[in-house]
Amino acid sequence: MSEPMETIRKRSLDVASDDSSSERPKTLEPQSGTVLRRDPIPELDGEPTRKFPSSLARTILLEHLAEHWAAWPDQPHPALDGETPRKSASTAGGRSRVEALICDLEQQVQGTPIAESCDFQRLRFELQLLPR
Repeated sequence: MSEPMETIRKRSLDVASDDSSSERPKTLEPQSGTVLRRDPIPELDGEPTRKFPSSLARTILLEHLAEHWAAWPDQPHPALDGETPRKSASTAGGRSRVEALICDLEQQVQGTPIAESCDFQRLRFELQLLPR
């Protein structure tokens, strides 16, 4: 005779039971026969780009940052309550918030490679924040 479905379900889910005659020990390990992998975490180099000549690493960084800034107007931003800069810039109140955000970003990245990768004036032009 087969076991009732509820008994099978409890056993397969390892649901704790009040019955002290439970066949299975209570553990944190999965009971389905699955073994959790515990792969060793490889040690990382301090700076992966050390393997590249500095000029190549800089080029890769600047290309990555340029792609980031190209997509930035259409990415939701927490400072804009999850709206995209492009959508926020379509309203008067949003325009001032986006302009303030760009000014803040511009000030934060001053003197870094990020500043070289982003033309903030072009960004303002794209979002129609510049006077016409």
